[in-house]
Amino acid sequence: MNIQKTLIQTEKLLSDKKIKSARLDAEVILAFVLGKNREWLYANPEAQISPLKSRQFKQLILRRAKLEPVAYIIGKKEFYGLNFKVNKNVLIPRPETEILIETTLQEISKSYKLEPRTYFIADIGTGSGCISVTIAKKLSFASRRKQIKIFASDISQKALKIARLNAQKHQVAKKINFLKSDLFSNFPKNLKFNLILANLPYLSPHQITQDLKKEPKLALAGGKNGLKIYQRFFKQIKTHLGKNAVILIEIDPNQTNQLKKIIKKTLANYKIEIIRDLSHIDRIIKISS
Repeated sequence: MNIQKTLIQTEKLLSDKKIKSARLDAEVILAFVLGKNREWLYANPEAQISPLKSRQFKQLILRRAKLEPVAYIIGKKEFYGLNFKVNKNVLIPRPETEILIETTLQEISKSYKLEPRTYFIADIGTGSGCISVTIAKKLSFASRRKQIKIFASDISQKALKIARLNAQKHQVAKKINFLKSDLFSNFPKNLKFNLILANLPYLSPHQITQDLKKEPKLALAGGKNGLKIYQRFFKQIKTHLGKNAVILIEIDPNQTNQLKKIIKKTLANYKIEIIRDLSHIDRIIKISS
């Protein structure tokens, strides 16, 4: 069967399973199986698919029909222009998290004119490592006047394994210190940071919909109100704040006011700024002294 007919049939199969991105998913998986990109599929609709490739494609589509995420099926996900290895042990990187990267790079850029010479960054709950790896990769332009040290932690050893593989893949493994830790619990007490980043679990039980249940609960569930992990995070953070430190956290837009109250209890004298995404939805909270 050729590419065009295969995609038409597959789109119908996935649509019948109430998968909204049926066509896109079919194209991504077929391109992966054929070792091509989607543009090649568009340019070669009459190309025949070999029996072997056809069987491989059908096997993967059956997994998608059972609501397994495409990123787990093909083993990778693009984030901020880079490809990251992912599997069932890590949360799939989301486009909205790219705002955290952009804001981080802006903050680091501002710091070049300031002391200290060594700039310490913490990525708490690193998961696939997409945040710390992207930052390390984008900081290849860093000034000689300032040394950047990145510490990336996660409670899951399996997640850290993926993060380390991604760091190696993007040739930044020597720039990141990976640490197994429940929030700050395993960090040296005297280690203080200029910038702390966190994209922690913030979903309440009713927010973990069917399409999210294939991803690790540990990376999604934030307790009854979604804020349990962030409450613990802010109780522990004060010990690790350096002079003029900045904290950037990704949030659920519905949690803005509740999080402000939690932050004020611990960091009463800090300024709070809300950063919105392109849809004007609250996405990042910036906390600074």
